[in-house]
Formats: sequence, structure tokens, C-alpha cells
Amino acid sequence: MAVNYHSHLQEQNAAPTKEPILFPKFYQSLTGPYTDIPRFTISEVMDYEGELAVVIGKRARSISRAEAWGHVLGYTLMNDMSSRSLFRVPQGEGVMLDWFSGKNLEQSTPLGPWIVTKDEAGDFENLHVDTFLNGTKVQHSEASDMVFDVPKIIEHTSSRLTLEPGDIISTGTPAGVGVARKRTLQRGDLVRVQAEGVGHLENRIV
Repeated sequence: MAVNYHSHLQEQNAAPTKEPILFPKFYQSLTGPYTDIPRFTISEVMDYEGELAVVIGKRARSISRAEAWGHVLGYTLMNDMSSRSLFRVPQGEGVMLDWFSGKNLEQSTPLGPWIVTKDEAGDFENLHVDTFLNGTKVQHSEASDMVFDVPKIIEHTSSRLTLEPGDIISTGTPAGVGVARKRTLQRGDLVRVQAEGVGHLENRIV
């Protein structure tokens, strides 16, 4: 999910969209919860984005809001790393947004560390996500600050394509991203994303 927290919209001075905006992540861009992440020279600006995610457990096609939670296996975490300098491609006097390059550098997106079921972690809306950069908390938010909740996201996505068991939907990041703080990622940085009851990711930039 793109721009799905009110706090993140506020730090961008942006208005919410009328419908959910999603982009794909390919499996080659994923990596483990505790692995090192290369500081890719192709991107001048790399940024962290701590996020809560849901894992689909049952095939979903054209699912209503009321049916949505019945298709969710559980929750996990993602650090939706962004290669921000690759997003904007000059096009005449304007720019084209390149979501593929900005979001899919190989082995740049930590995921996990496991799947936690609803009966273990509780209602998704009561969860909160925190991101730490070198031990300093840089992001914190409750899932209740999301613009579009999980049932709406599943309803929207399944109206466009079939969601299969094992598919993961990451639900967006709150305020506090590095580009807003004017402190993006450098070699040696340690990024930790955590949510009580779900677990944590911890990855060093190398």
C-alpha cells in the first residue's frame, strides 16, 4: 500500500486518495528478517519504511469487506525499503514515476520473522509498529491511523486480481521516514522494525 497512514500524508503535505493505491513487490526483492542489506550504488537515496502486513490464507476473488478477514491467515512485518532517487524519471518537461525501480531492488526488502495468527496477536487495528534507526525510534503508529483498513484493501485488490494463499499485503508506513527527517540510510546503519505480539526485523546496511 502507498501513502496509507494519515500521519505519513501529513508529513508529505498530501491528501488521501479516494481508493487504495498498491504496487507490486517481486520475490527477488525480498530478504530475511535478520540479513544484511546492500547499500546499492545505483540509488543515491535509500530509505526505511516499517510496516505491518497481512498474509492471505484462502483464495480471494471479488471479496466483500464482510468476508475479508476470513481470507487472512495472519500478520507479519515488512521493511518496505525505498530507493527514492530511482522513482522520478524525466519525461519531457515532467516526470514519470518508476515504482518498479523504486521498490524492487534485489534483496532489499526484509520480511518476517514469522506469521502470527489473529488469536495470538489480537485485532489488527490494535497493533502498533515502531522503527528504530541505530537505536533511536524514528517511526511509531497504531494501525488505526491507516486511511484504508485491511477489509477495504482486500476488497479493492481482489476486485482486480485473485489473491492466492501466501500472498502478502503490506499495509503502508506511518510518518517518520528518512527522507522527511533528512536522514536516509548509509552503510553501517542498523534498522529495526517491531510490533508487539508480531516480532521484529533487524537489518544492517552494508
